Amino acid sequence: MKFIKRLTAAFLALGLAASPVYAAYQPQNVNGQASVLNSSPVTQAAPNNTCATVFQSPHAASAYGINQLVANSATAASVTPMSFVTGLTNGLSVNVTSGTLKVATSSAFTTAAASSGGYFLMQLYGVSPGIPTNGDGGGYKTANTNWCGTLACTLSASVPDGQDYSIANCTPFAGTTIDCTPGGSSNTIFGLLQTGTTTWTPSTTTYNYQACVNLQ
Repeated sequence: MKFIKRLTAAFLALGLAASPVYAAYQPQNVNGQASVLNSSPVTQAAPNNTCATVFQSPHAASAYGINQLVANSATAASVTPMSFVTGLTNGLSVNVTSGTLKVATSSAFTTAAASSGGYFLMQLYGVSPGIPTNGDGGGYKTANTNWCGTLACTLSASVPDGQDYSIANCTPFAGTTIDCTPGGSSNTIFGLLQTGTTTWTPSTTTYNYQACVNLQ
């Protein structure tokens, strides 16, 4: 009888012993540190505004016709497209939401352009469009390869007091944003400027232009 009681007590002791606690499995990296599962991807924010270098047009004292190139040279091979650095990792796309076009008769933008309004189209490309068919003042024609979209820019017919340049606010010609993807080894998008559906006459002074685009 005593043997049975002792045997029962032994079994009860085994049953009441604390069970081992198992920690939940957590993946580890090569350094033995816990890895984070389903982490959100790292994203980059584009700068709000980026501007191209000022360029000077040789076209003066005569009107630009409809759909003519506005550029830094009347010689097609010497035309330099505008470039906008996105500030992102090479190859990442950006959304262009709007832009501006400043026009002045001095390269320092201290003298406003004539007060006649002008309508311009800023053509945007993910890769440089290369040499256009014509230079400044010629019909706008270039390859559409890597073309992203168009910003429509209406130059103000009046210059506010204290402002030293004429300015056009630019918005997407179609839709609300323009998606543009730079070439794989670049973080730069490009642009060419042309007149739109109206002619525009500069003064007899050589004009200077600077385009900026707003990104998100």
